Amino acid sequence: MINLLLVSAPGPLLEYVVVHELCHLKHRNHSKEFWAFVGEALPGFQSQKKWLRDNRMFMQLQQF
Repeated sequence: MINLLLVSAPGPLLEYVVVHELCHLKHRNHSKEFWAFVGEALPGFQSQKKWLRDNRMFMQLQQF
Protein backbone atom coordinates (compact mmCIF):
# COMPACT_ATOMS: atom_id res chain seq x y z
CA MET A 1 0.00 0.00 0.00
CA ILE A 2 1.18 3.48 -0.84
CA ASN A 3 0.33 6.35 1.50
CA LEU A 4 -2.02 8.80 -0.27
CA LEU A 5 -0.17 11.71 1.33
CA LEU A 6 2.75 10.98 -1.01
CA VAL A 7 0.79 12.88 -3.67
CA SER A 8 1.64 16.10 -1.82
CA ALA A 9 5.31 15.19 -1.36
CA PRO A 10 8.11 16.14 -3.78
CA GLY A 11 7.89 14.07 -6.99
CA PRO A 12 11.11 12.08 -6.55
CA LEU A 13 9.84 10.82 -3.20
CA LEU A 14 7.07 8.74 -4.78
CA GLU A 15 9.62 7.22 -7.17
CA TYR A 16 11.85 6.33 -4.20
CA VAL A 17 8.99 4.69 -2.29
CA VAL A 18 7.95 2.61 -5.32
CA VAL A 19 11.55 1.52 -6.01
CA HIS A 20 12.04 0.75 -2.31
CA GLU A 21 8.96 -1.47 -2.21
CA LEU A 22 9.84 -3.21 -5.48
CA CYS A 23 13.33 -3.98 -4.16
CA HIS A 24 11.66 -5.86 -1.31
CA LEU A 25 10.56 -8.44 -3.89
CA LYS A 26 14.20 -9.55 -4.03
CA HIS A 27 15.38 -8.64 -0.51
CA ARG A 28 12.74 -8.97 2.20
CA ASN A 29 14.74 -6.95 4.71
CA HIS A 30 16.81 -3.77 5.00
CA SER A 31 20.19 -5.45 4.73
CA LYS A 32 23.27 -3.93 3.10
CA GLU A 33 22.39 -5.95 0.01
CA PHE A 34 18.91 -4.42 -0.05
CA TRP A 35 20.24 -0.86 0.10
CA ALA A 36 22.85 -1.63 -2.57
CA PHE A 37 20.05 -2.94 -4.78
CA VAL A 38 18.00 0.23 -4.19
CA GLY A 39 21.10 2.26 -5.10
CA GLU A 40 21.51 0.36 -8.37
CA ALA A 41 17.94 1.15 -9.34
CA LEU A 42 17.90 4.71 -8.01
CA PRO A 43 21.32 6.32 -7.56
CA GLY A 44 21.22 9.14 -5.04
CA PHE A 45 18.18 7.76 -3.25
CA GLN A 46 19.63 8.87 0.09
CA SER A 47 18.22 12.40 -0.26
CA GLN A 48 14.68 11.02 -0.66
CA LYS A 49 15.22 8.64 2.24
CA LYS A 50 16.37 11.57 4.40
CA TRP A 51 13.41 13.74 3.35
CA LEU A 52 10.99 10.98 4.29
CA ARG A 53 12.70 10.44 7.64
CA ASP A 54 12.79 14.20 8.39
CA ASN A 55 9.15 14.72 7.38
CA ARG A 56 7.54 11.49 8.55
CA MET A 57 5.15 13.27 10.90
CA PHE A 58 3.64 15.07 7.90
CA MET A 59 3.27 11.80 6.01
CA GLN A 60 1.10 10.08 8.63
CA LEU A 61 -2.65 10.08 8.30
CA GLN A 62 -4.36 12.05 11.03
CA GLN A 63 -6.56 9.86 13.21
CA PHE A 64 -9.69 11.40 14.69
